[in-house]
Amino acid sequence: MSQTLEERIQSLLEQGKITAEDADRLRGASSAPAQPAQPSSWDSVSVVKEDTRAVGFQKTPDVPQSPPAPEAPEPPRAPREPERVKRHQNFKYTGPVRKVIVQSRAGNIEVTGGGRREVLEAESDGGDFEASEEDGVITIRNQLQLADFPKPLEWLKDPFKALRGVFPSNLELTLPEGVEVLEIQSVAGNIEISGVRARVILDVKAGNIELDEPKSFQIHTTAGNVEVSGCLTGGEKNSIHSTAGNVEVSLEHGSSVRVSASVQAGNLEIDGFSVLKREKRVVGESVEATLGSGAGSLEIRVQAGNLDLSGEE
Repeated sequence: MSQTLEERIQSLLEQGKITAEDADRLRGASSAPAQPAQPSSWDSVSVVKEDTRAVGFQKTPDVPQSPPAPEAPEPPRAPREPERVKRHQNFKYTGPVRKVIVQSRAGNIEVTGGGRREVLEAESDGGDFEASEEDGVITIRNQLQLADFPKPLEWLKDPFKALRGVFPSNLELTLPEGVEVLEIQSVAGNIEISGVRARVILDVKAGNIELDEPKSFQIHTTAGNVEVSGCLTGGEKNSIHSTAGNVEVSLEHGSSVRVSASVQAGNLEIDGFSVLKREKRVVGESVEATLGSGAGSLEIRVQAGNLDLSGEE
């Protein structure tokens, strides 16, 4: 039969194995309420870790995020007018040149003589031009580019600006000595020629003409003024036919030419020539005269415009 706790304490006390104080301590401990067992240090750490992980990795409910506000679109920019590229071209030919032909749709043309021997130089400050050579004949085409032609709206918006766009090319030529013929065909643009001792042939639809010191000339113009000065000594034929515009011819001392001139609508003035015949009509006037021995010939026909003819004996 098992002993009670009190009986065991009393037996140990009688045997002298414990003291009375030890017996009282054992009796007091037996009467205290039982304490729950304390977990080990590892279990404690494990619990703490488990709680920490549960809190740290808890999945939060998905909260729908509002999409980012769209950026405000940039205000539309006015379309920029494409900048017109200004082209610049040089052309040089080295070799014998007996004839030069220039074909121009639009633009001023300036030609000077007395360049380097057997060297022709050309320069354009506006549009493109092409040049070719065949058997001593140089042909230069200075044509209007379709990309430069004004659009219909440009004509309506600013007609003067659009008109300037039709004149994209100015051409400058320097001719060497020995050129026999210079021929220019121009639709629109002024022509200025100086120091070219060659036969000059001009066909100009619209533009003023200034010709200085040619050997001989043949000029046909539809609209524009014509000024010619120099000394005509050869026996070649010279002519000026003008539809609308004033014509002024000034021949220097030593010239030898016979003149036949007429004006249909305008005034005719002649000075320094030996007048052979002069006829005034109700509208217009005609005259025949000579300067020097009259070796060469000069025919002038002006439909609408004044004619001023002067010469030095």
